[in-house]
Amino acid sequence: MTKPSKELLKRTYAQDASIYQETPEAVAFPKSAEDVVALVRSGARLIPRAAGTSLAGQVVGDGTVLDTGRYMNAILQVNIEERWAEIQPGVVRDELNHHLKEHGLFFGPNTSTSNRCMMGGMVGNNSSGSTSISYGTTREKLLGLELVTADGVLRAMGDIQSDGVRDITSAVENWMTQWSEAWSAQNLESHFPNPSIHRRNTGYAIDLIGNDADALLQVMCGSEGTLGITTKIRVALDPLPPAHVAVVALHYRRMDEAMGATPKLMAAKPYQLELMDRIILECTRESKEYSSYREFVQGDPAAILLVEVRGSTKAELTENLAALQCERSYARAELFGNDSDKVWKLRAAGLGLLSNLPGDAKPVACIEDTAVRIEVLQDYIQEFDQLMQGFGQESVYYAHAGAGELHLRPILNLKTSEGVRLLYEISKASAELVKKYGGSLSGEHGDGRVRAAFIKDFYGPEVYPWMESFKKAWDPENRLNPGKIVGAKPMEEDLRYEVNRKEPALDTQFPFSEEGGFLRAVEKCNGSGDCRRLPYTGALMCPSYMASRDEWDSTRGRANVLRSVLTEQSVEGFKAPELAEAMQHCVGCKGCTKECPSGVDMAAMKSEYLYQNRSNRGFADRAFANFHKSLSYQGLWRFINPILKSGVTKRLMGIHPERSVPGLVNPAYMKAYKKGYSVESASGHERAVILWVDEFTQANDPMLVGKACDVLGALGYSPAVVCSPSGRAALSGGFLPESKELAKKALKNLQNATKMLKNAPILGLEASAVLSAVDEYPRLLPNQKAWILEQKIATIDKFLADELPKITIPKEVFEPYEKEILLHVHCHQKSLESAGDTAYVLQLLLGAKVERVKSSCCGMAGSYGMKRENYEMSTKMAELVLLPKIEAFEGDVVVATGTSCRHQIQDLSSRKAEHLMDTLWAQLVQ
Repeated sequence: MTKPSKELLKRTYAQDASIYQETPEAVAFPKSAEDVVALVRSGARLIPRAAGTSLAGQVVGDGTVLDTGRYMNAILQVNIEERWAEIQPGVVRDELNHHLKEHGLFFGPNTSTSNRCMMGGMVGNNSSGSTSISYGTTREKLLGLELVTADGVLRAMGDIQSDGVRDITSAVENWMTQWSEAWSAQNLESHFPNPSIHRRNTGYAIDLIGNDADALLQVMCGSEGTLGITTKIRVALDPLPPAHVAVVALHYRRMDEAMGATPKLMAAKPYQLELMDRIILECTRESKEYSSYREFVQGDPAAILLVEVRGSTKAELTENLAALQCERSYARAELFGNDSDKVWKLRAAGLGLLSNLPGDAKPVACIEDTAVRIEVLQDYIQEFDQLMQGFGQESVYYAHAGAGELHLRPILNLKTSEGVRLLYEISKASAELVKKYGGSLSGEHGDGRVRAAFIKDFYGPEVYPWMESFKKAWDPENRLNPGKIVGAKPMEEDLRYEVNRKEPALDTQFPFSEEGGFLRAVEKCNGSGDCRRLPYTGALMCPSYMASRDEWDSTRGRANVLRSVLTEQSVEGFKAPELAEAMQHCVGCKGCTKECPSGVDMAAMKSEYLYQNRSNRGFADRAFANFHKSLSYQGLWRFINPILKSGVTKRLMGIHPERSVPGLVNPAYMKAYKKGYSVESASGHERAVILWVDEFTQANDPMLVGKACDVLGALGYSPAVVCSPSGRAALSGGFLPESKELAKKALKNLQNATKMLKNAPILGLEASAVLSAVDEYPRLLPNQKAWILEQKIATIDKFLADELPKITIPKEVFEPYEKEILLHVHCHQKSLESAGDTAYVLQLLLGAKVERVKSSCCGMAGSYGMKRENYEMSTKMAELVLLPKIEAFEGDVVVATGTSCRHQIQDLSSRKAEHLMDTLWAQLVQ
């Protein structure tokens, strides 16, 4: 893997999850505290960054961005008895809890981004999340901090193992003395948010020092890297919450009714109390990942309060549920076990889902973090609604209701001057309203750029100069994350979109019409960073990021580079060298189409990118894309195979020398299957099915067709074999016009078969091929979309999983297989169908115990892993989860549903994997 170019780094790190964009001078990746010291002493302006999920522009700036999460991500020490952990800033919050679970401990504060946000960022923002009403904020959990201050000195505060200096600078000491005197003499406490609001991050929390001179450590939490750069953290841990859990979903017809119910619900001491409104709920309808999670919704609520209740025993949980009463809700749903987990996943996805609103007007994070006392919450909301109506706005409500914190978002088009005007006016009016109610402008997201502009007026001349002097005492030359919290630019500067710009005209092969064109499809990425999940999560997205942990290998990183170059250079941006770097390791797994709440389809974007760069194609690209043409020469398999497998061919094709090359198989098998299982032979059969045989199966594994026909026949189906290349390799390689022609031919063959077989289901053996018809064909051939949607097109795995419960399975068809089977499911199945289909079929038909490998892409991904330049990354992907699982497996049968997956396992392990049909066929009673 090559070193990233400076241009790639600048474009990748020019934005976070906020509305801002600034190109940094440079990007650095410190590996130790000593590296951070050296960077501070260099005199550069530094912008510390963790996961980049900040919503207020905290990690955007024109200095040097320090990605402290890339290498400084170790869990250093856990003390079980004293219940604390020492960690580096790049440790992901859920990663820490995954490590702590076996010890019965966890870190309580829980953001909606907890599966990718890092502890350095949580300390920088004083993050709280949905559990703060039970477990407090990060500030309350912070025990010690190691940091590098602006003078280039490594310092330590609180209880932490560190060689850092324990003394603070004389400038800070002098400031604290002066502040203490003023605090007592001038009644400065009255200018701060109400002390009962425990989630408050507006400005520096210097009121804590006014009440307690030893609270300096807590003030550092929430200072957004403006006072020092964190290198090590010690946090307090809590015992895991009671095991028995339920979520009560209370439905309300009006928002103010939900807000009014909150104080009473809080009296019941729930573990979480969250709110979702109608707009967010509507966004979940079209999400591939989250649409099924909303089945608990009854009617059309304006708001739903989600109340988590727990108990040490089932009886205690039942008692606590019975005690939770609220007469104002019109419907109540109680969810348990996995269903309760799905509710919180739905709630956590809200930020990304909001980006699915069509058009350029989007819910904007500018007033989304206000917090007030829950006693005034209902009045505050009523007045806020009136304020928004005055601006002609309907706001989106996404809230930690139990903490009095509301993530309110106006829907604005920031590509227009009017939208930018409203951004400022609404933010200013909101700040005045929050001050009126004694609240906090920021509860947990921090000030950054978006709120810093209003802090001066919020605190007034009595307090704001003290915050400026506090910053100067720590950082006299203003080099640590300048322009955040104090001294900020106007909030309307450095926005992500140029105002009133002329939209670039991009002529693309894929229409992207539903998104409003290619660029708007890219702009759906709002930076929430869901694609930065780690291997232990079992998530599919994003395999290249999991392997490298490089931002530009994430879906977000690629989207940011795409948007940047295309906005600046129009269609010529497709040829930018830095874009080639970002796109190289996208394997087209389609994980983002399912797991990205914003629905970013990077696989389709890569195909389009490759098409736009068609002038750069080499011999190997053409050969891989035209794999289907090998069927014409399959009769010469005895002569061709030795040539295919030779070192000369590998060098010519750019194939890594360690890779094996699958050989062609005698075409006599397919001739026999086509003749024996013709469309005509299945005609008139009540349970006829069409077995669509793709080019890979025809060329490399035709025996699989015979086995599938035997299995289907034994189950009472009459299969009709239809052979037609899917064009999958051409699609992945960006040969889109050629793909379109292959798709036309495939659909014509399938349509002819369905006419004779009365719309029989269409089944495929290779997921990547058959699911091309489900995913890409409607885009390539929009005039065929209606027909495709009317058909039942699926993998044979999904077909059997759906159909078997509906039929009477003949007795004694299969020999039981009581041993364990290890299963790896193809990415496209996990993205477009269900990861559980294959396991369900094995369990139902064989009674087998199935362990599904919960991993991302295997790393082969068609021709991707074959290529010399991708071999290292391909191997890394496999080594994350899949290969260790296979090597540890003591059973005999490993099932992998994709031909590329089986190829990868064969090349990189000591085992051979088989298809579902291989396994079922082997157990058929002869």
